[in-house]
Amino acid sequence: MAEVLKEEKRKLTEKSRRIEEDYRQRKQQAEQSMKALQSQQRAAERKASAISRTAANSKTGYPVEASGSGKFEPQKQSLVDGIIWSEILGPPRSKNPHRSLNRQR
Repeated sequence: MAEVLKEEKRKLTEKSRRIEEDYRQRKQQAEQSMKALQSQQRAAERKASAISRTAANSKTGYPVEASGSGKFEPQKQSLVDGIIWSEILGPPRSKNPHRSLNRQR
């Protein structure tokens, strides 16, 4: 009976060691994946900040002011370009033709 009890105790300790080892391995894998994800996140944040700095530094033709200042002064060339693009991208003239005066009579 004592031998059976010792054998069961040995099996339980061996099983607990395997469980602990499996737990350690999975914990280590989780930590490594967390480190990899954190490094990817830092890289993405650096890239986003670089893009935002580049966008802020580029000259768009519009004055850069704080939002809510209530002051907007577009440049003349920007307005002309906007009108040209609205004509190009707008609906075709055939959708709204001019009616001649002879047709109305």
